[in-house]
Amino acid sequence: MSEIITDKLTGKTSAGDVTITSEGGSATMQLQQGLAKIFAQINMEDALGIVGSFGASSFSDNATGDGHTNFTNSMNDTTYMHTGSVITKDGTVAFDVTIAGGGKASSPYYRHYSTSALSFAIYSVSASYRDEEFCHVIHGDLA
Repeated sequence: MSEIITDKLTGKTSAGDVTITSEGGSATMQLQQGLAKIFAQINMEDALGIVGSFGASSFSDNATGDGHTNFTNSMNDTTYMHTGSVITKDGTVAFDVTIAGGGKASSPYYRHYSTSALSFAIYSVSASYRDEEFCHVIHGDLA
């Protein structure tokens, strides 16, 4: 087995065009497309803000269960993919995490997202907003 040690990968056709072959060898993908662009672990429950992050510059706690994360680098557009999970201390309450992406602006669950920030809400299945520890990851193209 060979080993390559390097500090930088540059595509031959263009700098950001690095193609990798799948584990099975029958498919390829662009390396940069598979990388998470933003990660943030946010503690809204104890007002600690960002506990750990990559690509997140700041966090605002707007109200109970209502947060806003600003990005270090802007996304190319607003079609990025967001996933999130809630970490509860007692582990007994089921939660949903919602962000903008549709619905009516008058809805209490409507959240705004842009190329430079993401607003989100944390609420229980009974639809009550809650401050909890929250992690989210964003995949998409940087500007």
